Amino acid sequence: MDIEILYSSDADVAISIKGINAGIKDLQIRGTIRVVFKPLMNVMPLFGGLNVFFLNSPVIDFNLTSLANALDIPGLSEMLRTIVQEQVSAIMVLPNRISVALANNVDANRLRYPIPKGVLRIYMLGANDLIKADFGVLKKSKSDPYAVIRIGAQKFKTKVEANTVTPNWNEAFEAIIDEKSGQFMDIEVFDEDPGSKDDDLGNVSLELEPVSKKGMIDSWLPLEDVKKGMVHIKLVWLNLCNDILELDRLLSTDESLRQIDGDTEYSESLSSCLLMVCVDAAKCLSKSKKSLSEPNPYVELTVGQKKERTTVKLSSTDPKWEENFRFLVHDPHFQEIYYVVYDKITGKSLGEGSVPLKNLLSATNMTMDRKFDLKGGEATTNSRLLLQLTLRVLSNQLNPTWQEPEDLFLPEDKIPKAPEATSTASSKAEDTEIDVNSIESGVDPIKSVEETPTMAAGENRLSTDVDDMAPPSPTSELRQRRSLTPSLSSSGDHGRGRIQLTIRYSTKRQQLVVVVHKCINLLPCDGDNLADPYVRMYLLPDKTSANKRKTPVVKNSLNPVFDETFEFPVAPGELATRTLDISVKHNKSMFSSDRQIIGVVFIKLYNLDVFKALTEWFDLQPEDFGEKMSIGLPLNTFYTAAPALLALDGLPLNAQSGMGRRYGFLPFQGH
Repeated sequence: MDIEILYSSDADVAISIKGINAGIKDLQIRGTIRVVFKPLMNVMPLFGGLNVFFLNSPVIDFNLTSLANALDIPGLSEMLRTIVQEQVSAIMVLPNRISVALANNVDANRLRYPIPKGVLRIYMLGANDLIKADFGVLKKSKSDPYAVIRIGAQKFKTKVEANTVTPNWNEAFEAIIDEKSGQFMDIEVFDEDPGSKDDDLGNVSLELEPVSKKGMIDSWLPLEDVKKGMVHIKLVWLNLCNDILELDRLLSTDESLRQIDGDTEYSESLSSCLLMVCVDAAKCLSKSKKSLSEPNPYVELTVGQKKERTTVKLSSTDPKWEENFRFLVHDPHFQEIYYVVYDKITGKSLGEGSVPLKNLLSATNMTMDRKFDLKGGEATTNSRLLLQLTLRVLSNQLNPTWQEPEDLFLPEDKIPKAPEATSTASSKAEDTEIDVNSIESGVDPIKSVEETPTMAAGENRLSTDVDDMAPPSPTSELRQRRSLTPSLSSSGDHGRGRIQLTIRYSTKRQQLVVVVHKCINLLPCDGDNLADPYVRMYLLPDKTSANKRKTPVVKNSLNPVFDETFEFPVAPGELATRTLDISVKHNKSMFSSDRQIIGVVFIKLYNLDVFKALTEWFDLQPEDFGEKMSIGLPLNTFYTAAPALLALDGLPLNAQSGMGRRYGFLPFQGH
């Protein structure tokens, strides 16, 4: 619901600084407020949350009083208006908003920070026939034009082109768009006049929803409120997707992002991905060594040249922020996010760390939600920072399967317990829509509402990629997906546990990428019926130390989460002769009698599809099985879901094999 408001206040604000009095009065605010009621429920109050925000910056006007009005210093009034405008924008102009959760099963963080609708790439190319605002002594001069672009609370400014009425700015900007409907992009052109107020050379507004539908607009727009003048602007709408193949398409050549829209001048400043970061909380931060007082911590995040910081939490070693930040990323293969926790009182670091963004490329749904170690500074051995990192690829392609349904409900185990029994919203499972067409694009649309009781807290849902070479019926594809999801209460065929891996090949860099996600139900190895597991791997036949890869050790866990990414250099023609040798081991002491090798897996790569990413669970085998029970990657010609399935090497790959019936995949029906 959009509401046009005109607020006229009789408030009289006065300030006094060292005996100097000033103030403002007659405050007026004009603008459009959007009120969003969501999610809808079948019980009172019929909606679980409320969002209130300005779509575009409101018009704010006021009068100065006392000394401020008497002096009327040039630029003072404009500066004060700018400050007030920025403060209002920081509170409730998109992407900022006021959010209220009205039901206890609604996730307040997701309600306040929804997934953006897309990213708008803005090319401010130039202008023509602008008015001449500067006058010389003997003759008319020209102008020193620059442009200011505003979308909600986001503001961009071009460089100043001196002494011209036909500037060529040729600059590119990228704006994150939270609402398409009803939001406008405002462009203002000014003539720079140092020492005085800049002259207005015209303005124009453009609605964003038509741009999102067309995908691209390249046009000359006439300026308003002036006699003449036009600006040349090009807009490209980019959708958010979690398909790594789309990223590979964008980064497949050295021309990089230039092929997105055909331009060749802006590649270094353009982005390929959007990183969304939720700073949830920190645990076990250190106290001051001198006074033993608790710190006033805040977190500083850095991606590339952009820095963001949270608010300061007073006197806490276990602060909780629940704040979200967004970063535009040029190439996630080579960039990292750095995080540092500072104490506001001392200015000292309470711990820091970094996460390579390439780890997100193979993570489930390109999302990592876990505790990260804090090291260095004043960090203790138990200091942790809980972050949720979500990566989305920016693409000008429109694929309906990329449109993620908003899920604003909390899992049942995280719903606050009310003191009295009350009615709750209908089950999330009833509201979840399953788009079977999204399976072909590698997007997992199946989200479980209630976790299996045996699943460890915080574990990500499982996903498998399905080949899109054949056009099977939607119902058959859905049966395949459900049959492939392993029971988390199982320890595998050999009772040693399972390991989840993602395997893909980067043709651009000629690297085999292996992501070790996690293990479940590992075999206990010590006297406490636990283990200190880690994963070691080689790419056979090379078993040299240079070819060895190893994860960190996870202490006292039978369900460790690693989320570690490793790469092996290998030419495409050599893949058919290579085998992954993977061992899950227990980190025992030198003289301990504990079992060291928990289980092994050998994976032959003779049929690896270099254009697909394979995410799968593997049963751990006893060490003495060796390569006799190597697992081969699937043959695409036999099964509709081949890239997401595995078959034992040496067994007949046909519809009659026991392995085919066991994993539930169906024979290929096409011709």
